[in-house]
Parts: sequence; C-alpha cells; structure tokens
Amino acid sequence: MKRAIVTDYRRSGLSLKTIGKPIVCILKLLGFLLQGLLPALPLMALIAVFLLPQTPHLRVSYTYRKAGIERIYLDCRYLGIHGFCNNVSGHDCPLIALIKKRGQS
Repeated sequence: MKRAIVTDYRRSGLSLKTIGKPIVCILKLLGFLLQGLLPALPLMALIAVFLLPQTPHLRVSYTYRKAGIERIYLDCRYLGIHGFCNNVSGHDCPLIALIKKRGQS
C-alpha cells in the first residue's frame, strides 16, 4: 500500500478568529448607521417631544392673592408646544410644568 502525502490542510471546526469576524462586521455596520443618523438626532428629539403624553410648558404669567405669609395662586398661564393654556394650581405655580395635551383627560 502506498502512503498519502499531505500537501495542504484546513482545520475543521470554529475558532475564535472565525467567530469574531461576523461580530466585528456587525459592530462596524452599526457604527456606520449611527454615524449617518447623528445629524438627524435633534429633529428626532423634537418629534419625540410632540409624541409625549405630557409636554413641558413654561410659565408666562400668573396672578396670586396673599394670605398671610403664603401666596395662593389664582391663575397660571403657560406656553408650550401646543399653545397657551391656563392652569389653576392653588398653592403651587412652577416655572416649568408638565401639562397634558388638549383633548386628553
């Protein structure tokens, strides 16, 4: 019987080098996608604010009555992304308030 001479061989099975290559490719692809979306992040943040159930509103004006040392707020007027709204809050009239959209209960 003749003996075979091996000229080239490949190791069978998976090694760490072959497992790591797809992961590196996926991470590079995610990096390119994020890099492409980076200029659009401010616009996406602005759109997200419109989708929130409660949006931030800035206090524009208020009226109050003094009762001894403390103030009792009669009317607080806020301006937000959906326009002006009035909020009667009693003892508290914060500078920035989270107010529900019109038409929601």
